[in-house]
Amino acid sequence: MSRGAARASSHRGFDRRAVRAGALGLWSLVFAWLWLSGEMTRYLGPRTYWVAPFGAVALGVAAVVTAVPARRSADRSDLSTADGVRFGVLLLPLMAIVAVPGAQLGSQAAATKAPSGVLAGAAAAAPGAPASGPIGFRDIYYAGQSESYALERGLADGTGVELTGFVTHPPSLPEGSFALTRFYVSCCAADAIPYSVPVRPPGPVVPSAYPDDQWLEIRGRLGQLDTGFTLSPHSITRVKAPDDPYLY
Repeated sequence: MSRGAARASSHRGFDRRAVRAGALGLWSLVFAWLWLSGEMTRYLGPRTYWVAPFGAVALGVAAVVTAVPARRSADRSDLSTADGVRFGVLLLPLMAIVAVPGAQLGSQAAATKAPSGVLAGAAAAAPGAPASGPIGFRDIYYAGQSESYALERGLADGTGVELTGFVTHPPSLPEGSFALTRFYVSCCAADAIPYSVPVRPPGPVVPSAYPDDQWLEIRGRLGQLDTGFTLSPHSITRVKAPDDPYLY
C-alpha cells in the first residue's frame, strides 16, 4: 500500500454497517431493559407486551448479523451525512424513553388528566355493556352517570365494595373527605385515565391522615348522591403500591 493510500485509509469516516449494527444493538438493549425491568407497562399495553422480548431477541440477532461483515475491510462502506441523519432519527425515540420520568402516575397526574374529577370525551361515555366480576372504579363512575348501567351492574345505595387505590384530594370535595383513585390503561400508560371515588371517613379526620399518593385498601358501602356515588368505609388499610399500579 502506498503512503498516500495509507493516509487516505486512516482518515476514513464511520463505517455504515458498524453504525447500523450499533443502532440495532441499542434498540435491542432498550427492549431487553423494558422486558426484564417491567417498565414495559409504561409504554405498551397488555396485548403488546410480546413486543419487548421479541424486539430484544430479533434486534439483537440483527445487530450481530450486521456487525459481522462490518469487520471486513473489503465490505467497508463509509457513513454519509444523509446516513448520519437517518440513524440520528432512528435513535431519537431512545432519547425520549430515557427522558420520561420513571415515577408512576399519581395524584398530580390525576389532577391534570381529570380536572375537578370530570372525565372528558369518549372516556366519559358509558360502555355498551356492563363488565362482569368485582365492582371497580369505572363501574362506580359509569353507574353514577347512567341509571341503566347502575341497574344492570347491580349498583345502588348500600352496595358493598372493596377497592384498592391511591389518595387524591380533588378541590370539589368537602373538607374531611378524599378520593380513592386508580388509572385505567387501554393501550399504554401514556393514555391512562384516572377514575376516582369520593370517600367519607367516619368522624373528624386530620388532614394529614390521608396524604396524596398513599395507597389504601377500603371496604365499605356506596351511598348515592345527585353527583354520583360516594364510599362510606368500614375499614381503611394502608397498603403498598402494587407491582403494576394500573388497571386494564
